[in-house]
Amino acid sequence: MGAPRWTLRELIDFEVQASESAPSPNELLEKIRAIEGDPLTRKRNGLLLWTSYGKSDDEASVGRKFLASLAMITLGFSLVSLLSSAAAAWGSKAQDGRGFHVLVFLCIALFFPWLIFLCGILVMTFRRHLTPLSFLGSWMIGRVSKSLSMSDSLRSSLLDHGRILGWRISRQLQWVAICYHLGAALGLLALVFFRDVAFVWESTTPDAMQRFLETLVRVLSAPWAHVLPQAVPDVALSRWQAGTVPSPSSNHAWWHFLLLALMIWGVLPRLLLMLFSRHKETVLLEKMAFAAPHHRKLWRSLDGVRREDVSAAPQDGALVIDVGGIAPDHEKLRPFLLQHLRVNPIAWYRTDVLDAQQTQTTQEAIRQAPAGIVLLVEATALAPRLMTTLLGKIRNLHANNRVIILCLADETQQQEREQWTDFADGLADQNIELYFHTPPP
Repeated sequence: MGAPRWTLRELIDFEVQASESAPSPNELLEKIRAIEGDPLTRKRNGLLLWTSYGKSDDEASVGRKFLASLAMITLGFSLVSLLSSAAAAWGSKAQDGRGFHVLVFLCIALFFPWLIFLCGILVMTFRRHLTPLSFLGSWMIGRVSKSLSMSDSLRSSLLDHGRILGWRISRQLQWVAICYHLGAALGLLALVFFRDVAFVWESTTPDAMQRFLETLVRVLSAPWAHVLPQAVPDVALSRWQAGTVPSPSSNHAWWHFLLLALMIWGVLPRLLLMLFSRHKETVLLEKMAFAAPHHRKLWRSLDGVRREDVSAAPQDGALVIDVGGIAPDHEKLRPFLLQHLRVNPIAWYRTDVLDAQQTQTTQEAIRQAPAGIVLLVEATALAPRLMTTLLGKIRNLHANNRVIILCLADETQQQEREQWTDFADGLADQNIELYFHTPPP
């Protein structure tokens, strides 16, 4: 058996448990702290173990109830979709004896749902803040959350995983679309087997419409034209003219054509989109970094990690940047950097000072930094916008380098320590570390 993997059900259960902040038994903590691997792998596996600890597979967890409620809503939409498309297919047969209008049926049963799909893609393309959770998806999530009496904070935590939930909604909506196409197919078959129906088309511009339909039939029937030529209708023979009564047996190829078109151009692409949505959901679950502030705090409590713990990753050639011009004694700080942070400072620079030339020199040094970077800050000098900008510049030049925020704060500055901890927890970056150190006298 392979390593356990996160699923959407377990992710929902995790957020529910994280919101409750229940104490963990010592046995579980020992198992979590014994997990090996890189930091991100340990965190993912540890949180998964914490989520599933003591639960049976058949337990009615919130995650299971959430997905079951979502499936029930999808089932309701699917039934409505199936019945409405079947009724629309039945309505494609004119009541005045002119026969079954093939173009109306194609527009209703095949082109209309794809038009809605393409409009959704265009909206998401030009308004990138809209996700698959928009419109119907967000309503579905809201209904499920309300039925399970979820708190606003828990619902907000779940919506932070909007992309993952969005791909699950995408999977559900493909079922609705498949039922729509199948409903139209059932309506068509009911007409064929229980009614004497002829397949026709009509237009006030017959020549243009005939050319259009011939092209459309040629394109749609391309996958089966050579294998099933009897399912390729003759467009010219199907034209209805005023004063004529079409013969039901004039062109039986039409219903074969329409049925195959629904299966190949309607149902099959939806199945592929469903598989693609499932793949995207799985990929996002496998990339979950659990970098939200409450995730980091929970992991520190489970793993027993303290900000002052010694780093296990030695790093030579570190660049130390004095943010704000603290100007500490380098020689007094060097032992702490070497012994506790396991970094060897080879250069010291300053930034955010009035000396523009010095700031430019610092930026060039960041660009050429050989390994890790240490940002030296004062506890009383937290400027989130300045720090975020500086960290952004570093990440633009070095995407994965180890970055250490070393905050000079004594034991009496507990409030300042908490502010820096909250700031660091709010950074969605696994390679940024925060340590506190009492300034040397």
